[in-house]
Amino acid sequence: MNCRGEMGGLVFGRVRLPPNREVGTRIDLAVRREPHPPLRRRPLTKHSRRNERIRRLTPPGSPWIARVDRVLLILFVAALAGCDRLDMYDQPRYEALEASKFFGDGLSARPKVEGTIARGALRDDVPFYTGRDGEQPVSQIPAAAYRAVYDRHPQRFDQPFEHIEQSRLRMALLERGRERFDIYCSVCHGRTGDGDGMIVRRGFRRPPSYHIDRLRQSASGHFYDVISNGFGSMASYSSRIDAGDRWAIVAYIRALQLSQNATLEDVPDDERENLARPEVKDASARSKEDVK
Repeated sequence: MNCRGEMGGLVFGRVRLPPNREVGTRIDLAVRREPHPPLRRRPLTKHSRRNERIRRLTPPGSPWIARVDRVLLILFVAALAGCDRLDMYDQPRYEALEASKFFGDGLSARPKVEGTIARGALRDDVPFYTGRDGEQPVSQIPAAAYRAVYDRHPQRFDQPFEHIEQSRLRMALLERGRERFDIYCSVCHGRTGDGDGMIVRRGFRRPPSYHIDRLRQSASGHFYDVISNGFGSMASYSSRIDAGDRWAIVAYIRALQLSQNATLEDVPDDERENLARPEVKDASARSKEDVK
């Protein structure tokens, strides 16, 4: 409780003590409380004047207010009745694999109409999408594979597809194939195709090396068919690798096979001069050691 001096006396809260009495002594005086100051009314604003008029025009118990309350109650009950949670939860539609009494076979999921082709899935280039020409696997990379690698990253080429050199398209296809091979294939077949991938070192079944005579003499369509449909313990990768990337991987497998079994005759004449002989390399290495 705050205390303050006023007119020679002490005031504790709202109780005034005479000045000739000390604090803590007993007094028999009537307690006189100071009156509260009058409350000030705030000036009426535009909204407060409007509310004041509404309050005066509609006193408590007014029939108009009763009608409004009644209407609001009816609207609330009607809105609540319209929100039937069961109908919203179980909507009039078929769930996946739900039974149907409308169709004769009792299935709500209808089979595709025979001959239906999805948008963008017209596979008119049979060798490109199957790796076969009739019953035999194709021996060369289809031309559509180069078109696919161009359409995938056209911004890396500075001219239309028809004017691009075949060597640039071949290099782009090999780079794409190496990237996809390292992601999907190297875990089993190894980075060089020897069949010593990381999971093979951990106990998985070892695949055959790409450098054996049987696979070096196999057609390119054989590798495409194995990637698409699987072979032995290898599963199909058709759901993870599209047709263009499968041919890119096949091209890179061919490059790996050539790298391990190439001869000097396979090197172009203008590139043979860039190949250093082993004895020249050894001599240069010994001369550097002697200098050190």
